[in-house]
Amino acid sequence: MNMAHDPEPTWAEPSWVEVYSAANAIEAQMLVGLLQANGLQAGLRGLGMGGAIGEVPIDALATPIYAPPEQKARAHDIIMRYEASSETPWTCPHCQEENGGQFEFCWQCNAPNSFS
Repeated sequence: MNMAHDPEPTWAEPSWVEVYSAANAIEAQMLVGLLQANGLQAGLRGLGMGGAIGEVPIDALATPIYAPPEQKARAHDIIMRYEASSETPWTCPHCQEENGGQFEFCWQCNAPNSFS
């Protein structure tokens, strides 16, 4: 039986520097994937305290993202572009449906939003 499971996170090398502090482990893993999809190395050093949601202050859930020092500026630019796009609605090029900026895929036809 093929059961779905969470993918293994990418772990950061000891020499890597923090490039962003995600709100939680889910956002951190998504942003690591975004950075990797853009040709950068990125990873985590832990998965934060996501299991303690509701039990600890919200800032305790933050999960840092790390990258090699020489990729820090590019990683920051990609993340800032992502944050800006999450605030801007976008029109699906496939079905012309308007979607909220926080959506990565069109809710109508499931076509991807390109963060370009």
